[in-house]
Amino acid sequence: MGMIFFLENPYISDIQHFTHPCFSNHFSLTISLLKIFNQIIFFFKKIFKKIILIIFATGIIEDAMKATRINCLICATVAFCLLHAKKTGRKIRSCRSSPNGQGGKYNFRKVSPVCSWAGISPQIWELKFDKNMQNSIYIAIFVFFSFFLSCGKNKIDRNSVSLIKTEKTLSFPLDSETKTLIMALFPYTDSKGNEYLTFQNERKNEILFYEMTTGKFLYKIKPELEGPNGVGRLLGYYIEDLNNIFLTKRDNIPIITLIDSNAVVKERINYGKDSNGLELRQSTALSFAYKPIIKIGNKMYHTSRCSRFSDPNPVSITIDMLSKKVESLPFEYPIVQISNDKSKESSIEELFSRCYDGSLFIYSFHYDKHIYVATPDHQSVRKILVESNFVHQVEFSELKTSGDPMKNMIEVSQYGNLYFDPYRDVYYRVAYPKNEVDAGENYVELWNYGRKVFSIIILDRDFQIIGETLFPEYIYNPGVMFILEDGLYISTSHVKNPDYDDDVLTFECFQLEKNNLK
Repeated sequence: MGMIFFLENPYISDIQHFTHPCFSNHFSLTISLLKIFNQIIFFFKKIFKKIILIIFATGIIEDAMKATRINCLICATVAFCLLHAKKTGRKIRSCRSSPNGQGGKYNFRKVSPVCSWAGISPQIWELKFDKNMQNSIYIAIFVFFSFFLSCGKNKIDRNSVSLIKTEKTLSFPLDSETKTLIMALFPYTDSKGNEYLTFQNERKNEILFYEMTTGKFLYKIKPELEGPNGVGRLLGYYIEDLNNIFLTKRDNIPIITLIDSNAVVKERINYGKDSNGLELRQSTALSFAYKPIIKIGNKMYHTSRCSRFSDPNPVSITIDMLSKKVESLPFEYPIVQISNDKSKESSIEELFSRCYDGSLFIYSFHYDKHIYVATPDHQSVRKILVESNFVHQVEFSELKTSGDPMKNMIEVSQYGNLYFDPYRDVYYRVAYPKNEVDAGENYVELWNYGRKVFSIIILDRDFQIIGETLFPEYIYNPGVMFILEDGLYISTSHVKNPDYDDDVLTFECFQLEKNNLK
């Protein structure tokens, strides 16, 4: 029994990584110096006596093959055949067969089927196997086709769902001392199941509480700036319950202050150094760059701002709420083009988002097209490509040598916050396409209100893209959104929105719906 392996003009290039959509863990296979076999045609001759496998790599459908991400089993099968091939030296110029079963010949010109990467001069290969090996090959082929066909059926469609605006809206009236500029906003549900919207007044040390469904204002918690119950300048918070509210600060002092509903200070937690003496930087619990404090059991998960001078340079830390022991987690800030600039301790690295889905922490750095999925102890971290259809290349405004720096910041293409939706078991990742804003605009204000245009990428539980929705310009603020059982609520209080009202914070509800695909 023999097998003829015939290749024509295979493309050889740099290292490629192939990931089949069926692999939920994004298993990848690296094949050095071998680019994708662009078109594969299988022709079987007398299947019970002899199998003839003919592969043409013509480069015609390169993009299509990349889109389908040919599964690694093909590559493994090719490698297996090559390892067991027996060189015969025969030059195969024709193969007796006919597409219509009536006889005839397929005429082929002399080719170089196995390129120099194998370290052998171009030849045609005849694969000879004993009976046991033949049986193995039959089984391998059966498994391969079963796997390939089943995967094809379960292939994830990147355009299967969209976020659709509904008629549902929420409005929260503001007093004369509170504006729509929001940096920290979090829904809160009490032990009785009552839902509240809470957010910080940027102008004062105040946390406002509203009834979620009616928009009725309830009360404010007003921590003091100084004195025995002084907390400094408030910037960010986490509500465990009304008797345990954790506050983060604007200054560079790494302290979390615990207060009750009367703003009485119960405890001050210093996280300036970890248990190994590594100095940590003050960080805040915001929604603008969405990275809320997470509490799991007796451990509080917080972040430490980037320090280019620190080694290691941890992103997250834990605080044992009983012993107050601080530990740095073994996941560091990704290195970027500007990381070697030691004139600054940090810059764009601090723009990132972190959410928790009940079992994993997921990070979205604004300058990285990948997300990072970590176990709670961060001993295992997966890097997963989550690329927007509208962001073709992440840009760094700091590398621009001309123009207004703030204008550059709101025009470059980058990524944004990442949220977990527990009601629909999906993730939302914000993306900012490259755009242009008119000269003379208030660039700082546009930055604070969500820039000009954005999209939201929708991921399933396996972090596969199942949809993406592009939102209209200057209508919504993607830095102010929250998730309820009936949908995703995005603020329409954008200063450039024609319906903008400075006296009310407004939201529209979006629901996840399947697209009608033909």
